[in-house]
Amino acid sequence: MCGKATLDLTKYQSMMVVSADKALFHVVCPSCGNHTASLFAIPVSMLEKVRSAAVELGAGMGREA
Repeated sequence: MCGKATLDLTKYQSMMVVSADKALFHVVCPSCGNHTASLFAIPVSMLEKVRSAAVELGAGMGREA
């Protein structure tokens, strides 16, 4: 990544949830077009949607402890 742009995680190419609050995001830099994949906290604005999807799929974060 060129460092000229802030990555908007809500515009991810793909996302793999690894815990209740973290995911591996594949994003494209809007400035230079480079692809990167990094582990980030799931943005608060996305948490409910991610949890709902987990419940529908029967994934770990959608299950009661």
